[in-house]
Amino acid sequence: MQSSLIVEERTGYTDVRVLDGGIAAWEAAGYHLYSGVHVPSKAFAEVVEHGGETPWISAPTSKGLIDNGADIRDLRQPSYEEYHNNSIPTAVSVPGAELVYRFADLVPSPDTTVI
Repeated sequence: MQSSLIVEERTGYTDVRVLDGGIAAWEAAGYHLYSGVHVPSKAFAEVVEHGGETPWISAPTSKGLIDNGADIRDLRQPSYEEYHNNSIPTAVSVPGAELVYRFADLVPSPDTTVI
């Protein structure tokens, strides 16, 4: 039985394709590989970050801002597990599209720096 038929049978997906040469062929063609959990959102964030030249700050700089009482709001979008296992204590969890809906309520002023 072909691989795509096995996937369809097990998952219900009806339009499954198998790349000749697999992951190695994808990488050899120059495409980026993403791994871990929540890969689609991770990939999207990296494309936006690099393509849009999104500014960033280091963790020590962020800590310094927090320690000095700067007007900042740290908004995080990881999964529930990632947020609770690996987040800055003052960060606010706004997973997925929730950020778009809650941004105005979470950012107190146009002068607030959002991380």
